[in-house]
Amino acid sequence: MKVNIIGTFFGQTGYDVHTRQLANAMEDEGIEVSLTTQRPNQWERMVSDKELKMLLRNPEEADINLLIGIPPFWKYHLNDNKKFVGFIVWEGSKIPIGWLDILKDKRVNQIWVPSKHTKDAILNTVNDIILEKIPVQIIKENEEFKVQEYPEEGWISRKIKIVPHGVDSNMFYSKPSLHKEFTFLFNGGWPAGSRDRKGLSFLLKAYLEEFTSKDNVKLLVKINSTYGMNQQLFDRNLKELEIQNTDKPKLEFITEDIPYNKLVQFYNEGDVFVISSLAEGFHLGGLEAMSCGLPVLSTDFGGQIEYINKDNGWILENGKMIEVVWDSMYEGVNWCLPSIKEMKYKLRDIFNNQHQINYKSIQAINTSKEFTWKNSAKKAQLFLNEII
Repeated sequence: MKVNIIGTFFGQTGYDVHTRQLANAMEDEGIEVSLTTQRPNQWERMVSDKELKMLLRNPEEADINLLIGIPPFWKYHLNDNKKFVGFIVWEGSKIPIGWLDILKDKRVNQIWVPSKHTKDAILNTVNDIILEKIPVQIIKENEEFKVQEYPEEGWISRKIKIVPHGVDSNMFYSKPSLHKEFTFLFNGGWPAGSRDRKGLSFLLKAYLEEFTSKDNVKLLVKINSTYGMNQQLFDRNLKELEIQNTDKPKLEFITEDIPYNKLVQFYNEGDVFVISSLAEGFHLGGLEAMSCGLPVLSTDFGGQIEYINKDNGWILENGKMIEVVWDSMYEGVNWCLPSIKEMKYKLRDIFNNQHQINYKSIQAINTSKEFTWKNSAKKAQLFLNEII
């Protein structure tokens, strides 16, 4: 089987990591992988021998195109002579309605998603059309949307396959650390302040107002600069918090980029990883942290809930669903605002009951072993065999 994977590869975004790790795992499973991706200067020095081989293969010889990205990009790679699989990573209650024309294209053989959360987002949009909750000019003449009472029985559900993200335990593992304070970790972007999907503003406000300098605690925040963060935005976002506490606890930011294969050191500087996101398609960082032995405190709206539970972490359950009116890409989509009050309570409870950590840490590692890139590649191979 020959598969050409189309996507970003050399950066540090979730898409880059996803494309690179899945490509390597599929190659290990005996799938001949080629890659269509942007190549920076001196890219040959940035890859392994295996990756070099994949990057030098001719994509035209592949049987299947697998594009990791949102549907608007798919149409440029649909080919009557090749099978096509589109991999959507999406967060929120629905997908944009304009994507449906692309999803139902007969040249799209399968639609892959990393979680049930993303699958439900697609089905929710289709279901709205079936129940005529919203007018859709682009499909009003398509009878397929009217003959089925439920989307699960229709064309779309047959196309969707869940291929979860994974983690490499040889890269992410628990090792001794010398940090003295009880440390909460956060890893993500923050360009949009309180409107940012990663929800760092909510975590910062909860932490800085719940604890004081007298508590032996620290919040270590790694800011991913890939998402457009600069000093001006950083200062503005901090000012926006309006923290009501003059005796603040310890807070540390890491703003420089850390190579992906060095992130294990960052995770091992913490005791608990925090996902304060308003919505997530999967959240690779949470799984990487768990592979390093960190239990996770997480919001309850997103694909991360498919691997985080009350045995290996803690769940924030009192959020409020709101429509994303500030970003046109998410028009009509709902996210879940975390409750700062609940977050304060959970952070304090975790800090006061540190005896829970050891058990939850073991459970976190055990859970991460179920979500490996090898298992992802095996599922991918199984689904690809259906269309060859």
